[in-house]
Amino acid sequence: MQIEEYYKCIRFTPDPMTYCPKQYIFRKTDMEYEKVNIPLGKSRIGGPVVDLPIDVQYPEDLFFVAQINLREFKDCFFNDYLPKEGFIYVFIGEDGDCGKVIYSNCKTKDLKRVVKEHGDWFYSGNLIKDIYVEEENISERYDEEWAKDGEELGWNPFAGTEKSKLFGIYTNCQYEEQELKAELLKGKILLLQIGEDFTEEGILSVRIDKDDLEKMDFTNCIIEWSQS
Repeated sequence: MQIEEYYKCIRFTPDPMTYCPKQYIFRKTDMEYEKVNIPLGKSRIGGPVVDLPIDVQYPEDLFFVAQINLREFKDCFFNDYLPKEGFIYVFIGEDGDCGKVIYSNCKTKDLKRVVKEHGDWFYSGNLIKDIYVEEENISERYDEEWAKDGEELGWNPFAGTEKSKLFGIYTNCQYEEQELKAELLKGKILLLQIGEDFTEEGILSVRIDKDDLEKMDFTNCIIEWSQS
């Protein structure tokens, strides 16, 4: 297997309104979640509000990370990895390197709203605003500022950390060039990356084997947090 030069991804950006429980408001731009219009089923990252299928319980000892409404993303699909209906949910454990991914093909009308206030991982939330396709190039991971003696360009471990996306190039700012390329050669699919446009610092990634994704089996996903 070779590392591809070009990758496609589905970028998504945060709505500028950040919401959270009142006791965790630290910035003037934050809002109490009760005062924000959060439509049922709307895609979002983090926060105390998640809309779960009736037959799905909020996982014990985990924290809500993402609710992806695939109907909102389907117009940007460039492969057949995911269905055009249903919801993907991501939860993270307290240590940041474990969690759970859930898929449900339920309809929006069959969701139940669950509120869990906390001050841990992703305690604040943002609705997802813009969704669009973008092409990435592995060469974008190099720049002049990171060049070592005798080099024109050097590997920048932080390149790509600003992006939130489905698919595309896997990013881990703690990996050196060869370490990250070794991970790319394993052929795992980057299902989700939540970048610093949402988190401000650090990224969360979810990777999955292609065979598992074809079977819609999310039990063996790799969920990890990386931060400098």
